Amino acid sequence: MTDGTRSKTTTSFLDGRFVYAVRASGVYCRPSCPSRLPKRENTAFFDGPEQAEAAGFRACKRCGGIQAPRKPHEELVGYAIEKTAIGYCLVAIGPRAVMSVELGDSPDTLREAFCAQYTNAVELRTDHAAMRIIKNVVAIVENPKSSHAIPLDFQGTRFQKNVWNALRKIPAGQTATYAQIANAIGKPNAARAVGAACGANRFAVLVPCHRVLRADGTSKGFRWGLGRKKQLLQLGAAA
Repeated sequence: MTDGTRSKTTTSFLDGRFVYAVRASGVYCRPSCPSRLPKRENTAFFDGPEQAEAAGFRACKRCGGIQAPRKPHEELVGYAIEKTAIGYCLVAIGPRAVMSVELGDSPDTLREAFCAQYTNAVELRTDHAAMRIIKNVVAIVENPKSSHAIPLDFQGTRFQKNVWNALRKIPAGQTATYAQIANAIGKPNAARAVGAACGANRFAVLVPCHRVLRADGTSKGFRWGLGRKKQLLQLGAAA
């Protein structure tokens, strides 16, 4: 995130992603600090409190400099829903990175399901940095060969993470079998467990589990529907 972007998006949604320091006072604050915003030329930005303190700044007494950690389902989560060539796409962004990408036929259905899980979720409309990430996700959905570096917040077991990382290496327009993925992660007898890890994937398209098929070339299943899996494979073949 650039300094320019940070100066425009000082909201509670960004707490935990960076802190800003005021050169005149020698203190650093979290983005949602109620103190009056300093002039841009009098401000420095750091990835976290440790970096700010290493540079000689102390924590603000009003906001404490950093928000107390929340439980997973209590974290402040932002989301946005965009229409794509294969339906609607919900992108959720947590304090660290993108935390899920969901697909569906109805924006209302996606919103209700997500907000039922994250009761403090905030729909993003004006956060420039977050909206840029969301636009990049949509671009990848519609053009699988497009290249955008999007940080993902993986939450799972070591085995699941190994599977998800292996899936990301399957090129657009190509497929792999569950057995091939199992071999790729050094677990040749874990094809069935690979299937379970694909089912637990919360990052539609960004972690392309739709590119994994049975040994006979048929589809085993897809979290977001077999019809949509077929659409995604067609988009990849045409890219």
